[in-house]
Amino acid sequence: MKIIVISFGKTTSKPLAELENEYLKKNSKYSDIELSVIKEPSGHTKSSKAEQIRDEALLFEKKILQGDLLVVLDEKGKQLDSIQFSSMIQKTMNSSYKRLVFIIGGPYGISETIKSKADKVISLSAMTYTHEMARVIILEQIYRAFNIINNTPYHHI
Repeated sequence: MKIIVISFGKTTSKPLAELENEYLKKNSKYSDIELSVIKEPSGHTKSSKAEQIRDEALLFEKKILQGDLLVVLDEKGKQLDSIQFSSMIQKTMNSSYKRLVFIIGGPYGISETIKSKADKVISLSAMTYTHEMARVIILEQIYRAFNIINNTPYHHI
């Protein structure tokens, strides 16, 4: 199963970009994983909030394939602990899905259109993170999930 993290907007922080790459490399031991960053279109931030959310949704929809298990990250989503998250990953791996896709929205969040297509809407925290921080956190949690599944000492219970 391939895991894809789709996010809007590039990482401008060099230390965070290095962490993204570190966790992508660590995760590659367990799964085919990809970070897909949607480039912000020219003039995007000059649009209204509603237009930005709508335009981002159109770009996300181009990346989603029929048959993906789609997980949207949203602060109002269901909060899972690391054990529950690893269980979700394992169940997805044991299913017929070819791709597990996580979506991280832009500064105004995810459109209701994308949320309605999601199989799951989960929260990394009740707090709000930048898309750059959210990418690092989800990549680390995916790595932690694989370590829980494989019973390695990375995750201390």
